[in-house]
Amino acid sequence: MTFKVKAFICDAPAKSSIKLIKGHIGYFSCSKCTQEGEFINNTICFTEINFTKRTDDDFFLKKQAEHDTSTSILQEIPNIGLVSSFPLDYMHLLCLGVMKKLLVSLWCCGKPPNKLSFHQIDQISNSLTVQSANIPSEFCRKPRTLKEVNRWKATELRQFLLYTGPIVLKSILPKKHYLNFLSLHISIRILCSPISNSDEVLQYAHSLLVYFVETFSLMYGNQFLSHNVHNLLHIANYVKHFGNLDSFSAFPFENYMQTLKKIC
Repeated sequence: MTFKVKAFICDAPAKSSIKLIKGHIGYFSCSKCTQEGEFINNTICFTEINFTKRTDDDFFLKKQAEHDTSTSILQEIPNIGLVSSFPLDYMHLLCLGVMKKLLVSLWCCGKPPNKLSFHQIDQISNSLTVQSANIPSEFCRKPRTLKEVNRWKATELRQFLLYTGPIVLKSILPKKHYLNFLSLHISIRILCSPISNSDEVLQYAHSLLVYFVETFSLMYGNQFLSHNVHNLLHIANYVKHFGNLDSFSAFPFENYMQTLKKIC
């Protein structure tokens, strides 16, 4: 019997472990381009919008030695591209990464002028409570208040990004911050859509993500341009090859964790 590996779905630490590359806190940690990170406020940040993409051949030939820690056994398996076969998982990258940075590190627990006031946090929480009564059974969780945001699961962060966030933030965030969030919301809604793999639609979604990253750095500072925020500039490219974001996310595997736990 023969089979073909479609893709490896994993978060950044797992990816660095099995590919034997620098972890996400390394200067040359991006698995999709050769950009060198900058050390800003104790964080490795990727501040450039323009970059040279990394290819399977580049990886195999170790053209950027600083990216590798050793040689992975996966290189001995034919027809596996150690760049192209590792799409970016939006559950970890976006929901548990970028969305948690916005909600926790900046808006709820950050420093002025990015931190929301207690009154604004209460307003958003009250709106989420109202929305909770209208969430249909197709969603696995009802919205919780921002007082519990540190304990939100990936599905709750996804729900906020794709559905409730644009409603509850509209009259709370300053206009430029709201437009910044809206550009992320619209681009990811497009990339989650079954029709997202046409060139024109993908280019539009990518341009929105570029706008998000550029305005994000202007409003919040380069010190927040982390590995996850930077990789938003690469994610649309994988929708073209693998289908919409839910076609290659870690959500199905995360949902199976309960089954595995019961067996253990």
